[in-house]
Amino acid sequence: MKMFRIRPPEPQDEAALVDLSLHFAGESDWTSTIPIGQIDTLEKAHQRLFGEQVLSVVVAENDQGKMIGYIGIYRTEHNPYASILVHKEYRLRGLGRALVEQAFEKLPPGLTVEAWVGAFNHLSLAATPRLGFHWDHSVEVDGRTLNIFIRQSE
Repeated sequence: MKMFRIRPPEPQDEAALVDLSLHFAGESDWTSTIPIGQIDTLEKAHQRLFGEQVLSVVVAENDQGKMIGYIGIYRTEHNPYASILVHKEYRLRGLGRALVEQAFEKLPPGLTVEAWVGAFNHLSLAATPRLGFHWDHSVEVDGRTLNIFIRQSE
């Protein structure tokens, strides 16, 4: 039984994305210390859903219409990067994989997309390879180790 629907973002999703991001940030002590990627204002949510850097964005909602997941893939000077959020009550149910697959379907072939995961984020370190990414290298940013995973679009 499918417990979610994946769709393109709509303007009313901005507030829901802020809520999802803040929920994620409140899950553990370390997330509040990493401002990179936090979507804590409507302006940031608008940019993540509809901004100029967007290559692909899809959101997931549950049967009640509440946003439970999001993936955005964004262009940068170097490789595009993916930002993925899945509500903790919906993890390990195939939602993350479904979001990634839908978002990658919209990309031109041959792009190398990066996903940056903190060394302290054990759940995401385990989940990212299951989403089709593979570990490429690590970098130090502000005294923290980040693991860079990559995936090619087809």
